[in-house]
Amino acid sequence: PLDPKLDATCFSHVQDPKRKAHLEELQQISKQLKDQSKALCRQLKENPNDANNWKKVVTERDELIKLLMGCITELQNSSQTSNADTSAAHMTPQKGGGNQGGNGMATFETFARKVLDEQSAALWADALVRKEKETNQNVKQLQNEVRQERALKA
Repeated sequence: PLDPKLDATCFSHVQDPKRKAHLEELQQISKQLKDQSKALCRQLKENPNDANNWKKVVTERDELIKLLMGCITELQNSSQTSNADTSAAHMTPQKGGGNQGGNGMATFETFARKVLDEQSAALWADALVRKEKETNQNVKQLQNEVRQERALKA
């Protein structure tokens, strides 16, 4: 009964350095965690399916390498063939071209077709993105108009 009650506010000016250090460390960790979470969310929004994207990139790169190697081989063979045809043409006349039939320019044509397809796909994607942006702007404008009309009615 004679024990005095201590008022905690009497000691509020006394600061525990360990506690203060722990609180500062906790705040720093909290800030780092928040920043890392933001960065992760941003990265996931930009690259939602990273593993599949990398598989697609690797597959397309391998396909392009095969096409280019085929083009190089075709150019080397046609160069050798034209040199052989030129030297043979001096000795015996030939009918028709030297590289008709067989594979011909199939590899180069495949490569050229692939490039044209990719260009048209890029143009289509750009047009789609442009239309989507326009649509989003229109939706935002309509939403603002609806808000304004509701505010006038209220």
